[in-house]
Amino acid sequence: AEMGAAVVTVERDPDLASTARSRLDALGYGQVEVIRGDGSMGRLDRAPFDAITVAAAAPSVPEPLVTQLRVGGRLVVPVGGRRSGQNLIRVVRTGEGTEVEDLLQVAFVPLVGQAGWSDSQIGPRRGALRRNHPR
Repeated sequence: AEMGAAVVTVERDPDLASTARSRLDALGYGQVEVIRGDGSMGRLDRAPFDAITVAAAAPSVPEPLVTQLRVGGRLVVPVGGRRSGQNLIRVVRTGEGTEVEDLLQVAFVPLVGQAGWSDSQIGPRRGALRRNHPR
């Protein structure tokens, strides 16, 4: 964003999206677009992208995100199990397809969405349990 690039972030949780918007504004990044939606599906209406970074682990590389990269664009996404056995993967879209590189082992929260894990596969959110059962 500081270099003049358009930056879009997609967050499925409305509370986190609101917090992100507030913090970005407070830090002087009001030009960053915060969208409430399914991050596993990206934003086809904003594509193509030079780079996509995913901060939650998908069961496999989300194909909708790969298709939203411009040629030469990069996707960095953790891929693997819901809570373990994850690797950070870099996908570069080429004119002929993609180049995929396994970067390192990581541990991220699950990516929930149409091209990620379903809510039923990951169980209830910890924050939701705390909100529903005050002490």
